[in-house]
Amino acid sequence: MSFQYDIITRAGGINVTSAMDEAYPRMHLDQLAELDPSFIFYCGYNLEYLEKMMENPTWRSMQVFETGQVHRFPCELTCRFGPRIVDMTELLHKKLYG
Repeated sequence: MSFQYDIITRAGGINVTSAMDEAYPRMHLDQLAELDPSFIFYCGYNLEYLEKMMENPTWRSMQVFETGQVHRFPCELTCRFGPRIVDMTELLHKKLYG
């Protein structure tokens, strides 16, 4: 499993890809829509990415867009293993549980 998986678990979340064998699984959008996650976080600075996702009917069919639980986190927290994973875990927990 990836360190991101560990962060999700420690923050009190459930990774919808936990049944997959790969640490960094790739899946088609239709597969993700079938899992219908209640929370999505992604890394990056591209603010247009979320807007582009919202234009896709498959993305819009998921409950996560109705509830507004799509969150962008900085890559410094989500993509690099190191001491700041504690910050990421705390931030993710706060987003998940308020």
